[in-house]
Amino acid sequence: MGEISEKITQKNNNSCSQFPVLTNSAEYGIVYQKDFFDKNIAINTDNYYVVHTEDFVYNPRISKQAPYGPIRVNHLKTGVMSPLYYIFKIKDDFNIGFFEFLFIGNKWHKFMYQNGDSGARSDRYAIKDKVFNKLPIYIPQKIEEQKLIFEINHKINSLLYLQQRKLELEKQLKFFLFQNAIPSKEAVIFKPKIRFREFQDKWKYAKLSEIYNTTRGAS
Repeated sequence: MGEISEKITQKNNNSCSQFPVLTNSAEYGIVYQKDFFDKNIAINTDNYYVVHTEDFVYNPRISKQAPYGPIRVNHLKTGVMSPLYYIFKIKDDFNIGFFEFLFIGNKWHKFMYQNGDSGARSDRYAIKDKVFNKLPIYIPQKIEEQKLIFEINHKINSLLYLQQRKLELEKQLKFFLFQNAIPSKEAVIFKPKIRFREFQDKWKYAKLSEIYNTTRGAS
């Protein structure tokens, strides 16, 4: 890790900075703190680290989605982040997208399990910087192959997003059909809001006991 990255240590040193406060979420990645919590949590950001676009951030806070804490890349504009985070930059000789793909996976978890601990707080994972920089990273020697792996992963993620969006729309269609194709007993006019053209007969009200037969099997 130490051979392919550099730790970011630039401090804000100005609580009146125009830079927004960022946070690293295991589920959503790096987001604006104000949007994530619906308010700004940080009051004094003098000692916060400055995080530029394409910097990586390791958040030691553990969760179900990130048992050793998430490592995410900043796709937002320059901001500041808590000194509790470890911020680093991938060197220019490597493809950033490849490492974003790698850290979302779990190939690096075994090293964290063997070399860190949960620390004093059960919700945070503790690992020293010098140990973290010994994290072994397996990468293609040519940056072209790194880029190709990233592009394939990006295309797959785009397809997954489209499929998930399609599923959500179909769920909405199902809900609409349920709400409008079956009338409620409380309706002023007992008929559905939508009908098939070939079926215009009136609906009727029936009790559940009228539409099924009760049978008892032998014990």
